[in-house]
Amino acid sequence: GRKFRLPTEAEWQWAAQGASAAPAPKGAALDAAAWHRGNSNGQTHAVGTKKLNPLGLVDILGNAGEWANDLAGKPVLCGGSWADAPEAVHPNAREYQSSDWNATDPQMPKSRWWLSDGSFVGFRVVCE
Repeated sequence: GRKFRLPTEAEWQWAAQGASAAPAPKGAALDAAAWHRGNSNGQTHAVGTKKLNPLGLVDILGNAGEWANDLAGKPVLCGGSWADAPEAVHPNAREYQSSDWNATDPQMPKSRWWLSDGSFVGFRVVCE
């Protein structure tokens, strides 16, 4: 009887910032909190292997980018991922889906749901 949904972009950013206006982690603090191109070995990692943020959330930055809904209701990937450079992994990082994420999809037309080349995409849900 509960409703689950993707977070809005604002909800996701609030959670990623740990409910504060603190600056995004950089350098060693980012390495402790997130997987990115510089420390991921080119792949996602088990959830919970990095430091918790102030709200107790793990892997909200890096590892897999997370879907949220932007102001127009369109899906947007937030936070950066293991495939991004360290400076591109932060609470303000945003990316919209591109055709590159389906380049090797054998279907014609290509699926908009199965991202054959989107191993860096994930999601987290909100329970209302």
